[in-house]
Amino acid sequence: MPGIVDEATALIGAPIPAINPPNIGTINLGMWLAVEQAGPITIRAELGPLWAEATARITTTTFDLDDGRPIVCEGVGTPIPDSAREEIDEGPCGHTFTDSDDIGRTEFTITSRWTLSWTTSASTFGSASDVNQTTTIPYRIREIQIVGSEFGR
Repeated sequence: MPGIVDEATALIGAPIPAINPPNIGTINLGMWLAVEQAGPITIRAELGPLWAEATARITTTTFDLDDGRPIVCEGVGTPIPDSAREEIDEGPCGHTFTDSDDIGRTEFTITSRWTLSWTTSASTFGSASDVNQTTTIPYRIREIQIVGSEFGR
Protein backbone atom coordinates (compact mmCIF):
# COMPACT_ATOMS: atom_id res chain seq x y z
CA MET A 1 0.00 0.00 0.00
CA PRO A 2 2.89 2.41 -0.61
CA GLY A 3 0.82 4.88 -2.67
CA ILE A 4 -1.88 5.77 -0.17
CA VAL A 5 0.48 5.42 2.81
CA ASP A 6 2.81 7.92 1.13
CA GLU A 7 -0.13 10.27 0.54
CA ALA A 8 -1.19 10.07 4.20
CA THR A 9 2.41 10.58 5.34
CA ALA A 10 2.73 13.69 3.17
CA LEU A 11 -0.20 15.29 5.02
CA ILE A 12 1.39 14.93 8.48
CA GLY A 13 2.63 18.32 9.62
CA ALA A 14 4.82 19.52 12.44
CA PRO A 15 3.11 19.65 15.85
CA ILE A 16 1.56 22.98 16.82
CA PRO A 17 2.16 23.71 20.52
CA ALA A 18 -0.78 24.23 22.87
CA ILE A 19 1.31 24.69 26.02
CA ASN A 20 -0.10 26.58 28.99
CA PRO A 21 1.23 28.99 30.02
CA PRO A 22 2.32 29.91 26.49
CA ASN A 23 5.69 31.59 25.84
CA ILE A 24 6.68 32.28 29.48
CA GLY A 25 6.66 29.82 32.38
CA THR A 26 7.24 30.52 36.07
CA ILE A 27 9.28 28.56 38.61
CA ASN A 28 6.93 26.47 40.82
CA LEU A 29 3.92 27.09 38.56
CA GLY A 30 2.68 23.97 36.79
CA MET A 31 2.50 23.69 33.03
CA TRP A 32 -0.03 21.84 30.88
CA LEU A 33 1.59 20.23 27.86
CA ALA A 34 -0.27 19.57 24.62
CA VAL A 35 -0.26 20.12 20.89
CA GLU A 36 -3.21 21.14 18.75
CA GLN A 37 -5.45 18.23 17.84
CA ALA A 38 -4.32 16.79 14.52
CA GLY A 39 -5.75 13.85 12.66
CA PRO A 40 -6.60 11.24 12.23
CA ILE A 41 -5.67 11.61 8.57
CA THR A 42 -7.38 9.14 6.24
CA ILE A 43 -6.72 8.65 2.53
CA ARG A 44 -8.92 6.35 0.44
CA ALA A 45 -8.39 5.15 -3.12
CA GLU A 46 -11.17 3.42 -5.05
CA LEU A 47 -11.38 1.52 -8.32
CA GLY A 48 -14.89 0.26 -8.91
CA PRO A 49 -15.85 -1.91 -5.94
CA LEU A 50 -12.23 -2.17 -4.74
CA TRP A 51 -10.72 0.24 -2.28
CA ALA A 52 -7.69 0.77 -0.08
CA GLU A 53 -7.48 3.11 2.88
CA ALA A 54 -4.56 4.44 4.95
CA THR A 55 -4.94 6.20 8.31
CA ALA A 56 -2.37 8.15 10.33
CA ARG A 57 -2.92 8.89 14.05
CA ILE A 58 -0.86 10.64 16.72
CA THR A 59 -0.05 8.03 19.38
CA THR A 60 2.38 9.95 21.60
CA THR A 61 3.84 13.41 21.93
CA THR A 62 7.21 13.98 23.60
CA PHE A 63 8.08 17.31 25.17
CA ASP A 64 11.83 17.90 25.66
CA LEU A 65 11.89 20.96 27.91
CA ASP A 66 15.69 21.26 27.88
CA ASP A 67 16.08 20.20 31.52
CA GLY A 68 17.07 16.58 30.90
CA ARG A 69 13.67 15.01 31.57
CA PRO A 70 11.65 14.49 28.37
CA ILE A 71 7.96 13.98 29.06
CA VAL A 72 6.09 11.46 26.91
CA CYS A 73 2.33 11.97 26.77
CA GLU A 74 -0.41 9.86 25.22
CA GLY A 75 -1.85 11.29 22.01
CA VAL A 76 -1.66 15.08 21.83
CA GLY A 77 -1.02 15.56 25.56
CA THR A 78 -3.48 17.32 27.88
CA PRO A 79 -4.82 20.72 26.81
CA ILE A 80 -5.73 22.89 29.78
CA PRO A 81 -9.48 23.08 30.40
CA ASP A 82 -11.02 26.46 31.22
CA SER A 83 -11.79 25.21 34.74
CA ALA A 84 -8.05 24.82 35.50
CA ARG A 85 -6.78 28.17 34.20
CA GLU A 86 -6.41 29.57 37.72
CA GLU A 87 -4.70 26.46 39.16
CA ILE A 88 -0.99 26.35 39.99
CA ASP A 89 -0.61 22.57 39.66
CA GLU A 90 0.69 20.94 36.50
CA GLY A 91 -1.66 19.00 34.27
CA PRO A 92 -1.78 15.20 33.91
CA CYS A 93 0.64 15.67 31.02
CA GLY A 94 2.60 18.48 32.59
CA HIS A 95 5.75 19.76 34.19
CA THR A 96 6.82 22.16 36.92
CA PHE A 97 10.19 23.89 36.80
CA THR A 98 11.57 24.08 40.36
CA ASP A 99 15.26 24.86 39.90
CA SER A 100 16.51 28.45 39.65
CA ASP A 101 19.08 27.15 37.12
CA ASP A 102 16.14 26.84 34.69
CA ILE A 103 15.52 30.62 34.68
CA GLY A 104 16.10 32.32 31.34
CA ARG A 105 15.54 31.64 27.69
CA THR A 106 15.41 28.10 26.39
CA GLU A 107 13.99 26.04 23.56
CA PHE A 108 11.47 23.21 23.77
CA THR A 109 11.50 20.39 21.26
CA ILE A 110 8.14 18.76 20.66
CA THR A 111 7.86 15.48 18.74
CA SER A 112 4.59 13.85 17.75
CA ARG A 113 4.75 10.16 16.81
CA TRP A 114 2.24 9.04 14.21
CA THR A 115 1.29 5.43 13.47
CA LEU A 116 0.14 4.48 9.99
CA SER A 117 -2.16 1.58 9.20
CA TRP A 118 -3.90 0.43 6.06
CA THR A 119 -6.78 -1.82 5.08
CA THR A 120 -8.41 -2.94 1.82
CA SER A 121 -11.75 -4.16 0.55
CA ALA A 122 -10.10 -7.60 0.23
CA SER A 123 -9.83 -7.72 4.06
CA THR A 124 -6.07 -7.31 4.05
CA PHE A 125 -4.47 -4.88 6.44
CA GLY A 126 -1.13 -3.84 7.82
CA SER A 127 0.94 -1.02 9.16
CA ALA A 128 3.80 1.13 7.96
CA SER A 129 6.73 2.57 9.89
CA ASP A 130 5.89 5.23 12.45
CA VAL A 131 6.50 8.85 11.45
CA ASN A 132 7.93 11.44 13.83
CA GLN A 133 7.32 15.13 13.27
CA THR A 134 9.24 17.66 15.36
CA THR A 135 9.13 21.37 16.04
CA THR A 136 11.27 23.57 18.26
CA ILE A 137 9.90 26.66 20.00
CA PRO A 138 11.50 29.41 22.07
CA TYR A 139 10.36 29.60 25.69
CA ARG A 140 11.29 31.66 28.74
CA ILE A 141 11.33 30.62 32.39
CA ARG A 142 11.10 33.28 35.09
CA GLU A 143 10.90 33.49 38.84
CA ILE A 144 8.46 35.70 40.70
CA GLN A 145 9.29 36.72 44.26
CA ILE A 146 7.00 38.44 46.72
CA VAL A 147 8.87 41.14 48.67
CA GLY A 148 6.24 42.28 51.12
CA SER A 149 2.79 41.29 52.25
CA GLU A 150 -0.34 43.03 53.43
CA PHE A 151 -1.63 39.81 54.98
CA GLY A 152 -2.16 39.73 58.71
CA ARG A 153 -2.71 43.46 59.12
